[in-house]
Amino acid sequence: MPKKSRYKHEDYTTVAIPKEMVERIDRIVADQKLAYVSSGEFVRDAVRRRLEELEEKARKRVKPS
Repeated sequence: MPKKSRYKHEDYTTVAIPKEMVERIDRIVADQKLAYVSSGEFVRDAVRRRLEELEEKARKRVKPS
C-alpha cells in the first residue's frame, strides 16, 4: 500500500523547470537502482536537501562568537 502524504493537493504549487533538466531527471528516475519512483519525488528530495544546506549555512553565519 502506498504511503499517504501529509500534504493535500492544495498544499502544492507548480514550478517551471527547463525541459533539459526534466530530461536529465527522467533519466535518473528511469535508473531504478537509484530508488526514485517519480520525477516529482526526485525534485522534492533535491529541493529539500538544498533548503537544508542553505538553512544550515545561515545558522552558522548567525551564531554568536
